[in-house]
Amino acid sequence: MSGPDGGPAFPTDGESEIGPHNWHVEGMSLRDYFAGQALAGMLANKRFHIFGDDGDTLADEQAAQNAYDFADAMIAERAIP
Repeated sequence: MSGPDGGPAFPTDGESEIGPHNWHVEGMSLRDYFAGQALAGMLANKRFHIFGDDGDTLADEQAAQNAYDFADAMIAERAIP
């Protein structure tokens, strides 16, 4: 993807319940989080299976691409005021 990834999914400023720390962890991007949620939904929905050329097996690469397409659409929608 050449556009924005939505920033960190779970940003932190280094503060915690036990006090400040000298660390900063961004974790996964919001795009990755959205794609993971989309993929989980697709795999849980028996009506939304993506089959490979043999018509029988789930096409992993196509499922991943569709999940990131959904994520990109969600990030684009968030950018609209």
